[in-house]
Amino acid sequence: MGSILDVIKSRHSVRKFSDKEVSDEDLNAILEAARWAPSGVNKQPWHFIIIKNKETQKKLAELLPWGKYIKNAPIAIAILVETKSMWAILDGAIAMTHITLEAAARGLGTCWVACWPNLENNPDIEEKIFEILGVPEKKRKKMKLITITPLGYPIPEGIKETTRKNLSEIVHYEKF
Repeated sequence: MGSILDVIKSRHSVRKFSDKEVSDEDLNAILEAARWAPSGVNKQPWHFIIIKNKETQKKLAELLPWGKYIKNAPIAIAILVETKSMWAILDGAIAMTHITLEAAARGLGTCWVACWPNLENNPDIEEKIFEILGVPEKKRKKMKLITITPLGYPIPEGIKETTRKNLSEIVHYEKF
């Protein structure tokens, strides 16, 4: 296996997927990677909802103007956090990062659908998503949807290539 830096550099946001199924072994390894993400005071506030039902994926995609491609993936994973700590949002973001990296290491693609903070000003959409996903009403007030990521095998035209700034533009020693 190469270094984690190799996986990081090879990862891309994917918006188009093949029809090839994701194995349970790969899915479980991806979820295991998320489970081992660090969290503030080890609260582990995350919940992962695995969505394979195409009708459910379609309903979610219709609610999220920036996530239309959720419906085209073999699987979607919703990442929610219980807001019981001030770090919950960050903890969920770290768990999502673990998902993207383990998926990339296995030849799978993901894409961060920016639910939070986009839903901060659209609580009705978040409530509709919670309803679709069967989040118990008594938990909804203390939950935030971080993202819903599609998961599957990328097809070349589904990969969005990106560039990065040079280190000299973003690294500062001792002072800005």
